[in-house]
Amino acid sequence: MYGPNWDHPCPSCTSLVDGFDRTWYQVTQDAAFVAIAKAPADRINAWAKQRGWSQIALVSGGGSAYQADYKCQGDSDDMQWPMMHVFRKRDGKIYHFWGSELPMNHVDTVWAYWNLMDFTPEGRPDIPTPPQNFKSEFLEKNYLNQD
Repeated sequence: MYGPNWDHPCPSCTSLVDGFDRTWYQVTQDAAFVAIAKAPADRINAWAKQRGWSQIALVSGGGSAYQADYKCQGDSDDMQWPMMHVFRKRDGKIYHFWGSELPMNHVDTVWAYWNLMDFTPEGRPDIPTPPQNFKSEFLEKNYLNQD
């Protein structure tokens, strides 16, 4: 999740893409895989460079109806949801095969941080997102601190 007006991407989504970038090569031997965000491509690419992402295909959905059509956003381009979709190409046509439906904690099975923490004696720490060295002030102000 990285909306067009956000100062930084979502820390949780950043954690996911950290892991995806390192497995992208293996996955793409058998399937196409891409991460999409609504932020402009130049900001996505700058963030990728800062994070050291060098393998995963990153795409801007800015100017596209993809996120709205596939329920990856709320009422505005800045209200992004962490969703996963799987498409299948058969007989030259592309079909929607599967999509996550819950706005939270539905991607744990592919999230390296939480999976590894599940194997520790203490289990998952009681924190909302994996540790990061940055914050998204936009995300915290507009979505996380809604009391």
